[in-house]
Amino acid sequence: MWRRVAKSITARYPANEITFFRMVFGLVPALMLAAHARKDRQLQRTRHWRAHLGILLLLGVAAGTGQLLMTSAFRHGEVGVLAPFNYSSIVWATLFGYVVWGESVGAVSLLGIVLIVGSSVAVALRRKDPDALNV
Repeated sequence: MWRRVAKSITARYPANEITFFRMVFGLVPALMLAAHARKDRQLQRTRHWRAHLGILLLLGVAAGTGQLLMTSAFRHGEVGVLAPFNYSSIVWATLFGYVVWGESVGAVSLLGIVLIVGSSVAVALRRKDPDALNV
């Protein structure tokens, strides 16, 4: 089902329009968080708030560029082949959390990551094998 939805959306609308609306819908919760953070006195006293704002803007540009590229990839590629790249963000987020904040991953979380990423890789590899059983 996801394949049909992704293909119909990417075939019907240009990648920049899809990315724009995704970013607009992501902006609403971000503005709600910003309104809450504005009330935080400790955040207001931070002397390096401009540096934080610059980092957030840079992250926004990187996220928008990534979304634009991913939308173009879904337009030109097969969804089953692209899914492992999409789910690899779980692995990168876990590694980033460990390196930057020293977060450890529990056994249940690690099992979930292995199941999600492993199954998407297995589906992608199975699609390449023409002799695989159609289930």
